[in-house]
Amino acid sequence: MAKLTGGIFGRISGQLGGLVYYCSGKIQYMRSMPAKSTKAPTGKQLLQRNRFKLVSALVKPLSELLKMHFGGRWYSTTMKLNLKEALVADGAEAEIDYSKVRLSKGRLSGIHIVESILLKSGQLFVKWYAFRYR
Repeated sequence: MAKLTGGIFGRISGQLGGLVYYCSGKIQYMRSMPAKSTKAPTGKQLLQRNRFKLVSALVKPLSELLKMHFGGRWYSTTMKLNLKEALVADGAEAEIDYSKVRLSKGRLSGIHIVESILLKSGQLFVKWYAFRYR
């Protein structure tokens, strides 16, 4: 089922007959439905499918957080970053190196600490505000 947003001249996304409609950024695309393969997948294909499955399972639960940072392209951006940097492939197996997982990129916001107090309970109270880079 295809979805039309914005009226008759708006964007369409989804499947309609033998065509698939999708948007990437501000550009609308249409392509034919992929045909099912009758061949058995190769070892490299199975490894790549496993890599995508691992990284996708990592980033999808964090979708709300990632949407705030990356916006509409959060999925493709985080998949690209982590497929490239966070996966360790050993032969036919792949696993995530959690020390290399990236959930953001770019400059970090600076902070200005206004007040810090060590409470009697041993907790530290910090009042601060963040700088925003533009």
